[in-house]
Amino acid sequence: TILDPSQIITLLLERSDPEKALSVARRFGGAEHFGGTVMNQCRMKLWEDQRDAKALRLVSDDNYVINEAVNLIGLKSQDGNAFDGLRFDTLLEVYREGLHRCEQQLHTGHGNDTDWLSVNASRLRNAILSFGTFKLLLRYFMKGSLHEEDFTDELSRRFLNFQCVTVFEVAEC
Repeated sequence: TILDPSQIITLLLERSDPEKALSVARRFGGAEHFGGTVMNQCRMKLWEDQRDAKALRLVSDDNYVINEAVNLIGLKSQDGNAFDGLRFDTLLEVYREGLHRCEQQLHTGHGNDTDWLSVNASRLRNAILSFGTFKLLLRYFMKGSLHEEDFTDELSRRFLNFQCVTVFEVAEC
């Protein structure tokens, strides 16, 4: 039996193979043929399974992207599976994308809940500021011996713990 491409894509997504699902979707006409929903499902699965920030940026569901970015704010390095594969530079990229989506919806008025968007935009802005503060403190204490390519998963873990500390507690050190 020859399967319909939609069935193949669904089967691949169920088997947690979003890369092949995207490949099949592109081969048979992509978003034009299958609609944005299938493409979004593939990209969401890539983000969830592999923490692929590029795939997350391509998701057209703004609320999904915003929620994913905001959920990373409360994440702690002990949160095992949620943390797996999350790199330091990916955190900043996701925070920025979430903030961009919030600001875009607020500016255009397309967001249904402006209070929700404003609160999340503020939380993401603060997370980005915290990220910058962490990088500056890290560079200061490492005396410039740390290069951008050295920002590993271990630094991601440290930042996730750092973002849970108040500025007052940092100043006390």
